[in-house]
Amino acid sequence: MCHLRGDLIISADAGILSYIEDADERPCRLVLSGSRLDGIVTLSDLQRLPVRPAIFLLITHLELLMSDWIREHSQSEQEWLELLKDGRPKEIEKQWKKLQVNDLAIDKLTATHFSDKYKLVVELGTFEDTGRSENELYRIKELRNRVAHAGDYALTQETARETIEVVGLARKWIRLLGAEPDNRA
Repeated sequence: MCHLRGDLIISADAGILSYIEDADERPCRLVLSGSRLDGIVTLSDLQRLPVRPAIFLLITHLELLMSDWIREHSQSEQEWLELLKDGRPKEIEKQWKKLQVNDLAIDKLTATHFSDKYKLVVELGTFEDTGRSENELYRIKELRNRVAHAGDYALTQETARETIEVVGLARKWIRLLGAEPDNRA
């Protein structure tokens, strides 16, 4: 039992990401709609359907910012293509040609994967700890894949806390590379 405090309440109008941001410190919140107590939200709710698109939207926002950042911080398409390894330039060229046929091509960066972009951000960037930067972006990619492919990402308390941490990392990288999206997402 504990006394009712303001930090135990979240507005029904608050976005899902608002809850996720603080869920590691306040894993259980009462939902207030106007002057009425409308429900309760807990860590187990992170696995529910409405959370999945919010997390995916946040990570997609980051991916778009990574593309813009790469365009701004590389001299040319050729420069960033040469930084990629393991046959990725050939795969990107193949995907690029498919996009062109369907009139969906913007530039070759649109034919890259999330993992290509995060590796390019680390390679082109001047971040203090490149190993840590790559690890953080890798963790974001892994959460993105679990969310996008209907995987489990918050079934246990441990994985829910991991999700909260990775969402925090995504927000950190959004701040580093561009602008923070509306908190109501």
